[in-house]
Amino acid sequence: MRSKKAPLLAMVILFALTQTALATEIAIIVNNNSPVTRLSVGEIADIYLGQKEVAGNVRLKPVDQSDKQEINAAFLEKILHMTHDAYVSYWNRRLFQEGGIPPSLKGNSKEVISTVKEKEGAIGYVWASELNAEGIRAILTIDP
Repeated sequence: MRSKKAPLLAMVILFALTQTALATEIAIIVNNNSPVTRLSVGEIADIYLGQKEVAGNVRLKPVDQSDKQEINAAFLEKILHMTHDAYVSYWNRRLFQEGGIPPSLKGNSKEVISTVKEKEGAIGYVWASELNAEGIRAILTIDP
């Protein structure tokens, strides 16, 4: 005889696995009004390295997270294939040799979401589980 609790347990396990996956996926976000609907991982890397500045006729303004946030290391590793130190060195070299504007730095996902909601062309990254905010939308999710 099959237990009536088995389907409930299966649903609980499935929910937990789904939430775990969402907690580890990185979502690339833009303002709801942004004409940018899709970017590749390579294009995202180019944006954060200052090599791509326009998409969908909009000047892009990348928003970075503090290196104190776990998502920062995951983003740098998965998207840019760099450590934090290599990323800082890249921007230091770039600023002195070529110029450019590095991504603006925010302390956490809440600040990134707020900035992306308010500034046209802003693009940022947060955990997929944090996408419940109004005024933003994900254009790409990446499993770290």
